[in-house]
Amino acid sequence: CAVMESIQDADFCVLVAEPTIFGAHNLAMVYELVSLFHKPFGAVLNKCQAGENPSETFCLEHRIPILGRIPFDAELGALNAEGGIAARENERYRALFGSLLEQIGKEARHEAASDSQR
Repeated sequence: CAVMESIQDADFCVLVAEPTIFGAHNLAMVYELVSLFHKPFGAVLNKCQAGENPSETFCLEHRIPILGRIPFDAELGALNAEGGIAARENERYRALFGSLLEQIGKEARHEAASDSQR
């Protein structure tokens, strides 16, 4: 399974989930795999908007660090559909994804430091 192979060789896993019941179900399956492999991980919530978010609820219930939230945005969807790289073409997305990358780096370094002390 490609997912298992990716997890097995990873130093840190970023789980990405959409705010739907199906997204939360997929998140739960990948959560079980990263736990099985004893890999450090965090979640990014994609297509966020106001209202219920089953994936966020799952993260909170299982104490999964939420590394960031990507808002639901038609402009971002259009850029992706056209094959564009949002962080290169739009300052707002550059800031959003730059911040997300920084947060993932912090969490990965924290986990690496914690792991070396065990």
